[in-house]
This record gives sequence, structure tokens and C-alpha cells, in this order.
Amino acid sequence: MNKRRLVLIIIGTVLFAPSAWALEWQALGEQEQKLLKPFQGEWDNFPPERQMRLQKGAQRWATMDADQRKLAKKRFDTWRKLPAGQKKIIRNNFKKFRQLPARERAHLLRGKKWFEKQPPGVKRELRKRWREKTPRERKEFIQRHRNKMDRR
Repeated sequence: MNKRRLVLIIIGTVLFAPSAWALEWQALGEQEQKLLKPFQGEWDNFPPERQMRLQKGAQRWATMDADQRKLAKKRFDTWRKLPAGQKKIIRNNFKKFRQLPARERAHLLRGKKWFEKQPPGVKRELRKRWREKTPRERKEFIQRHRNKMDRR
């Protein structure tokens, strides 16, 4: 093996090794360390992707006002109480949502906002009607709304 090839292998190993992208605890800002303190002992064992996600979350938390933090904490507590199977379904649905075209995601978010503004009785009725639909009726409903969106 020639020297050039050996150097390329070493560089590739260093650059693409997961530990090369790891974020050291000391590299975090003071505020980030304070927020992420519960993870300090196991920080070095986390994959780099998780470290980055936690750091990003800490940065987002730091920019929130009191009401936003209260809502985020409530949502996180709800999330933690969910069974693992339900969390997996939610993660998969979120992944599918993120893969949709931007226009379709925006349409779905508008529909969600509209639904959230409805009185509780209307929400109950809409949920009931959806549950009563057969899988085929649900599929047709979704397709009709996609077609409407495409015409816009």
C-alpha cells in the first residue's frame, strides 16, 4: 500500500468516524450546560446526532418566553407518558409529513389550525364522523382534498 492511499484512509477514518462529529460537553455554552445538566454524566455516550438534537433543543428553549416554555413542558410531559408503540407511530407519521411537498404540508397545517379553532362540540362531531368512515371512504376523502389542493 502506498503512502498516499494510507493517508487517504486515515483522513477518511478520522473525518467520517462518528466520534469525529461528537460534541464535547465543554464545547457547550454555559446556558446550554445548565439546561442539559441532567445528561452530563452520559453525554459522551450519546451518538453525535442526539447531542446535536439536545443542543438545538436547549438553544430553542433559551429563546422561549414563559408561556412558550410552559406549553413545551406540558407537551413534553404528555410525550413522556405515551407508550413506546404510540411514540413510534407518531415519529413515523412526522417523518412522512416532513417528506411531503412544502405546499401540502402548509395545507395540512392550515387545516390543523382551522380544526383547533373549532368549539369542542364541533371537534367531537368531526372526530366521530371520521371514525365512522371506512378505510376506503377515508382514502377517498384524502384524495379529494389533495385534488382540490392541486387545483389551487
